[in-house]
Amino acid sequence: MLSSLDGISSIRVYLSNDLRPLENRQSVYKAVQEVKKRFKEAIPLLDPVDDMKVEDDGFKKLLGKMETLEKRLKEHPLAKSAQLPSLYAAYEAKVSHKPSSRAFSFAPWTLCFFGSSYHGISCVSF
Repeated sequence: MLSSLDGISSIRVYLSNDLRPLENRQSVYKAVQEVKKRFKEAIPLLDPVDDMKVEDDGFKKLLGKMETLEKRLKEHPLAKSAQLPSLYAAYEAKVSHKPSSRAFSFAPWTLCFFGSSYHGISCVSF
C-alpha cells in the first residue's frame, strides 16, 4: 500500500464524511481539479522543516544527504538508460534464485547502480 504513495502535499482538501453519495464524490473531484488548476507546475510537497517546524539539526543533516544522493541518482548515466528496466529485472531474478542465506543484505536506505559490465554493481548506503 505504501508503494502507491508518491508524496505528501502541504495542500489540504476537505472531504465529506460519507463518500457513498454521488454528489459528495463529485465535490471531491471538483476540489482536486481546483488544486490541479491552481498548481499547474507541481503540487507542493510537505516540507518537514518549514511546514512541520522540525528543528532537529540531525534531521536537517539527513535531509541534506538525501538531496545529495537524489541528485547523484538523477545525474547517473544509467538513470536515463533504456536498459535500466531489463537490468533491474535481471538483478531481481538473480537475487530471487539465490538461497536466502546468500542473498544480498543492504542497509535500509541503499541505492545500487549497475556498471557497464554485468558484475559491476556499485551501492551507496546512508
